[in-house]
Amino acid sequence: MGRNKIIEKYIQNKVVLDVGFLGENKKVEFSSLHNFIIKNSKEVWGLDIDKDRIHKLREKGYNVIYDDVQKLENLAKLNKKFDVIIAGELIEHLESPDVFLDDIKKFLNENGILILTTPNMFSLRYIVRHTVFGQESPYWNDRNAEIKYGHVIGFSKMLLENLLLRKEYKIVELNYTIKDEYTGIKGNMEKLISSVFPRLAPSLIVVCNVKQ
Repeated sequence: MGRNKIIEKYIQNKVVLDVGFLGENKKVEFSSLHNFIIKNSKEVWGLDIDKDRIHKLREKGYNVIYDDVQKLENLAKLNKKFDVIIAGELIEHLESPDVFLDDIKKFLNENGILILTTPNMFSLRYIVRHTVFGQESPYWNDRNAEIKYGHVIGFSKMLLENLLLRKEYKIVELNYTIKDEYTGIKGNMEKLISSVFPRLAPSLIVVCNVKQ
């Protein structure tokens, strides 16, 4: 199932925080996922670390917060809680994902939902990239970019589940998935392969809440 279809059923008429919402493409205002959340939820806030882009979006009237996801100091000052918190393709970039998972709990309403997506380390994409081309990252030819923007941790389905259970989350659903914006011959091929062999899908998505 596509990522957005899974997310959609949890954000209808909800107040949502999208952590790391800007995405890497600076030619657009924010990620396609954030745009989808805006269209399908009651109220949306975005949190990211790019101060200039945050300032421009705030001037346009968007609900945005400049903050470091490993500190969340400005989010705390907002004094607000959320029905759903989404962190798309973020956790693999964090030096201390366990700290993030501990801290973000404080901003969930009672029975609130945390949704994470992250690359599947056993996807066909990773296997081909590593075994055929000797690459572990899309930044493989630019070491400085890899250090600055690349992943510092990778997850399989089991490792992601282990981390969340260790941090006292309850798993609502954990699935293999693929981004809806994957299009063209390559994207459609990945969608077909993922539908037949789900464990080779490019991404993982987990929906969870805090154990009561």
